[in-house]
Amino acid sequence: MREIAPYLLSLGPASPTPDWQKLSIFEDSDPFIAKLASMETITVPAGTFQAQKLIVQGKRLTTFRGGVFVPQKRDYTITIWYAPTAKRFVKLSISAPEIGITASLVGAERDTTELVETSFPMTATAAAPMPATHNRQATTVASLAPTGGGSRAELPKVGDTWTYRFSDIYGKSEIYTVSVTSSSASEIADEARMGKARDVATFEDNLALTDRKLGHLALREISPYLLSLGPMQEKPEWKALNFLEGNPPFSARLVGSESIQVPAGRFEAHKLVIEGHQLRQRNNPSHGSNPYVVTVWYAFATKRLIKLNINGPIDKETIELMEYRLQ
Repeated sequence: MREIAPYLLSLGPASPTPDWQKLSIFEDSDPFIAKLASMETITVPAGTFQAQKLIVQGKRLTTFRGGVFVPQKRDYTITIWYAPTAKRFVKLSISAPEIGITASLVGAERDTTELVETSFPMTATAAAPMPATHNRQATTVASLAPTGGGSRAELPKVGDTWTYRFSDIYGKSEIYTVSVTSSSASEIADEARMGKARDVATFEDNLALTDRKLGHLALREISPYLLSLGPMQEKPEWKALNFLEGNPPFSARLVGSESIQVPAGRFEAHKLVIEGHQLRQRNNPSHGSNPYVVTVWYAFATKRLIKLNINGPIDKETIELMEYRLQ
């Protein structure tokens, strides 16, 4: 495993020096040259960051067997992203092309190191510190007991914000943000944003699926404020949910609490499971069906869902909380 000045943003140098034109990266290489590129938004398992990009390039001597040992130099590129909020690099990539008389002699080199989590709270998209109400305990380990001594989570406030990562089986990965626009004991409205795309939704005291459209992204949320609005207990209608149009009813059940890790931290969460079957041919049970399971985790500390997983015969999607800011 190789690292390049992991604390560069803390220790420096803050700007390129003459030494950057003649770096000794490998013992058997020519001098490498380093340069700072522009700031870049990058997503790793720990979250999405505004990061300073550093590029280090040069040639390394490589010997390969093609009947005899033959020395040859090949280009190496090392790219490192440093984020002020992470206090260390968040991603490092080392790459070199294939070389040799035949393609199998020396294969391409592709090494990547990515930040998965930290032991301290951070705001993943900016260098500004987290609000004072978000100390380490509140952000990384949520208490299952609701605040205020009541049976529900506190209502979110206007301006509360959550950032999620959406991913699916086809390799699509997108980041979107949700902000509360109005909040009462009977109804919460919010606005989801992704780039210039906007989607407004309203949630009440019921268990329901909400389809949201953000540009090219179609995503689904299940009563994201369930711990604040309720219902806090299973109802008879949970046994006959109209979940997928043209398919048999689904059933939902609460299965207790579970400790779960997401990019925003580790939380004690309430787990909701919704199960049913998706017909192979819509509105035609005679052609059979396949299992379809949706699992949602809610945490009191975040006042909104922290993870949603859809596992159907074709639909395989995941939404995870990356960061949140509460007023």
